[in-house]
Amino acid sequence: MQEFTGKISAILAAAGKGTRFGSNKPKQFVSYQGKPLFLHSLFTMINSQLFHSIVVVVTPGMIEETDNILSQFQVPRDQVMVVEGGEERFDSVYKGITRLDPDVELVVIHDGARPNATMDLFKTAVKYGVRYGAATCGLKISDTIKRVDTDNLVIETIDRNGVYAIQTPQSFNLSWLIEGFEQFYSGKKRELVTDEAMLIEAMGKQVYIFEGENLKITFAKDLESLTPQINFPRVGQGYDVHPFAPKRDLVLGGVTIPYHLGLAGHSDADVLTHSLCDALLGAAGLGDIGQHFPDSSDEYQGISSLILLVRVVSLLKNLGFAPLQADLTVICQQPKIAPYIEDMKENLGQRLEIDNSLINIKA
Repeated sequence: MQEFTGKISAILAAAGKGTRFGSNKPKQFVSYQGKPLFLHSLFTMINSQLFHSIVVVVTPGMIEETDNILSQFQVPRDQVMVVEGGEERFDSVYKGITRLDPDVELVVIHDGARPNATMDLFKTAVKYGVRYGAATCGLKISDTIKRVDTDNLVIETIDRNGVYAIQTPQSFNLSWLIEGFEQFYSGKKRELVTDEAMLIEAMGKQVYIFEGENLKITFAKDLESLTPQINFPRVGQGYDVHPFAPKRDLVLGGVTIPYHLGLAGHSDADVLTHSLCDALLGAAGLGDIGQHFPDSSDEYQGISSLILLVRVVSLLKNLGFAPLQADLTVICQQPKIAPYIEDMKENLGQRLEIDNSLINIKA
């Protein structure tokens, strides 16, 4: 990937109706571990630092709600654009593609209903997309596969050698994909095409398959299989100190507390959240907050520490870990923080994806 200097963008397809899921809202907006389903993939995409821009394509009529969600979870909007989808998946993806910068060379497409895609999986998609021009995630079939007729009677047993169940992410040379869509809209039958890779195949070009398992949420019961299974608990400890400084906001646990002094620091200097990040990173053996978010980087100048916490949780999830509870202590003489503790717990609980009752904050 080091030799590739072209611009890479992503499309997060979250415009489905999700009628089989059985909810009163599209499945990609259903809450999973404290936030809407599609946000899991979106945060992983952002944290991967692979993409110049990310276009989230949402269900028609859901633009305002999506904007509110992104604001609530402090998603950086300089990188993320929200557009309204079309009648079918292909229409939605094409609408997203038309909003990309014209100098984008590679585009990665991912389903908002596949929340467990890891940073490594996106990196793999980019790697093989760059190498082959078109690549897709797939799961090699190990079960016996049979074709049946309309009465469910077996017609034949299919040779499973070399057979893959195709998933996302998929990655494409953008000019190839645009050409494929143009051919598609100019007369190819839609029922013969079920994913973007087939557009490339129809053009006579080859698509590379890399292995990866990334369950798609179709039915409500599918969410149960995504619950992280932690075989043993790990404990981490975090500690942070910042000096008071004038003309700075005092931020603790994501709450701005009225006070005549704030805390000095490169970010928002939220010592409570910094300590929590360090404890989580320590429990997972991932170093400390300075290693991942150095104060020498302009990217983190003034950044909300809640955003850093979300990124830390994403790093943990990639290793199969999940926060279980947190006990935090603030040591200070002034100001009094008791009136703000519940708001702090709410902020941290959302980012940790655990119930507020599992968070304790004391002074």
